[in-house]
Amino acid sequence: MGTNLLRRFFRDHWSLPLKDVFSNKKVVENNLLNYAGAQVLRVLLSSACHAFRGMLQSWPKTSLTTMLRKNGFILIPNFLSQKVFDQVKDEFFNTTDIGSYAPIKDGDTRVERYTFSPDKWKTLPAVNKLLSDNLLVRTLEGAELKNIEIGDVWFDTIYYDDLQKVASSQSQLHSDTFFNTHKVWFFIEPVKLEDGPLCFVPGSNQLSLKRLMFDYKKSIHFEELTDYSFRVEPKDRTFLGCIEKALTCPENTLVIANTRGFHRRGNAKEGHTRKQIHFCIRTKNPFSFY
Repeated sequence: MGTNLLRRFFRDHWSLPLKDVFSNKKVVENNLLNYAGAQVLRVLLSSACHAFRGMLQSWPKTSLTTMLRKNGFILIPNFLSQKVFDQVKDEFFNTTDIGSYAPIKDGDTRVERYTFSPDKWKTLPAVNKLLSDNLLVRTLEGAELKNIEIGDVWFDTIYYDDLQKVASSQSQLHSDTFFNTHKVWFFIEPVKLEDGPLCFVPGSNQLSLKRLMFDYKKSIHFEELTDYSFRVEPKDRTFLGCIEKALTCPENTLVIANTRGFHRRGNAKEGHTRKQIHFCIRTKNPFSFY
């Protein structure tokens, strides 16, 4: 009987969670492992694997990739020629019929989202040119330190309808996950402060003792998290020394951010919108050497 109890204990508390430790799940859903430091181990091991990939093979290293690794974000204004940009705008506004419509309502924010799978966006000549751009691909590969493949792409129009409602979850400073992962935004219209720009804490993608302490604290209270993204409370801001930068920009600007770093959607004025082409690069195995 004692042996059966031990087997049941290890089955329930170790077998499945141990597998999750080496997965891309945001957090391991097991108190015992988290109190033992599983999340900190995941952060350190995934960072080591990321660095090791850079030693195994030569990846693009430019001023852009250096800045992205250091600060966690880059902005590239006038990314496309005016001719190609005008074509991208035309496709953004006039080809939504071939995308999959999936609106998102989150507190005071509404996102009109059209999802384009690769077989769809590759039929759009200008968008295909944007997403196949050598500078974009080389910069992402230099940041991820691996070959990348762009999957689903979103055409988003973000509406700030009723700011009297509960604020969107995206308006709170947060980290998407525990390993290096990148999101890309291409802005169809200028983004001003009143349009709710992306806000980012420069350098928050880097490892530090305080960041590891924050990750540990959040992991042992994972049951309190809404979507398992680690959100920064006011007292955390003080502890971490978070000073965010609002990434306002003109139209035709490409933004790449390592969303392991702390970021949020900025505060907007009611009635304003933000229009963007958006996608995410997230590895299925953050512990891979290749």
